[in-house]
Amino acid sequence: MHINPSPTIQCGNYCGIRSSFGKTFPHSAAVVSHPLGHAETLIPSLAMRPIMWSSLSKYFGRYPSQGKVAKMLLDNGLRVHDGNVYCGDIELADSSVGRAAGVDRRIVRATVETIEVNEELLRVFGRLRPTAMLKDVAPVMGWSAIEIIPTNAQTTGIVADVTGVIAKAGISIRQVIVGDPDLSTEPRLFIITGAPVPPEMIPEIKNCRGVKSILIH
Repeated sequence: MHINPSPTIQCGNYCGIRSSFGKTFPHSAAVVSHPLGHAETLIPSLAMRPIMWSSLSKYFGRYPSQGKVAKMLLDNGLRVHDGNVYCGDIELADSSVGRAAGVDRRIVRATVETIEVNEELLRVFGRLRPTAMLKDVAPVMGWSAIEIIPTNAQTTGIVADVTGVIAKAGISIRQVIVGDPDLSTEPRLFIITGAPVPPEMIPEIKNCRGVKSILIH
């Protein structure tokens, strides 16, 4: 069985440590378990303690436009640092962020200032990082992108069961991305495999607990 030595798992760009799909991660790191039984510590998590959007949004209650910008920062993993917004290490202009959020650049500036004067907010927004989503790249590279639509995103074991089926077939996993129900009304699980998924595997995945339907990209 070939196991890709460096798969990644990302629990959406969110600020808590309990993801959807019933998978819980430790305070300081996300962990992906390989089918062979060992675990690999990956990127730092997006928060040092479990703070969800419902908790963060209280700071923007009087300023819904700022809340809109803050939500977009979380959705896209955009970081606030030294008075500016960054995508990774790339500084973004307030006007560019404002256009994406559908607000004036002054609202972006006010949002950044609100975040920086609140320790709880800065602890989260100062640690966000974007993730390279490989779903659309997969067909070009000869891989498969499996999109799982859950019956209930809080069901325990969806990730474990689906990745177990894939591992049993000897197919490597390049990336796992789990949507967060606080940031998405319809959270999904995306699994990028290092080889095309054979048709006979699809019914097995559909029979996994908590799986409502699947799409293969």
